Amino acid sequence: MFCLETNIISWCSRKQDSIALSNAEAEYIYANKVVCQSIWLRRILSNLHQKVINPTVILYDNMIAIVMIKNPVFHTKSKHMQLRYHFIKYIVSKKKIQLKFININN
Repeated sequence: MFCLETNIISWCSRKQDSIALSNAEAEYIYANKVVCQSIWLRRILSNLHQKVINPTVILYDNMIAIVMIKNPVFHTKSKHMQLRYHFIKYIVSKKKIQLKFININN
């Protein structure tokens, strides 16, 4: 779900269309799709002549995926993933997206 100020502007709920070998990979793939949606929304705002200066904050509930995304080195948990899913690392390194952990178990 994406919000602009207090209004929901985009949301999606569906099964993942790819097969993951682990829970960490499934979360990583999902995070990548969220980032792609965020980039698309940022471009729409830019086309509407709305300056998007600050990074988009994405609240995410999987710490393992966040650590894998922020780590610039490929390691054993991510070396089997397709290259297209590593796009998220590039976007986070350019500071267009900021991932923050949110605990949903409380």
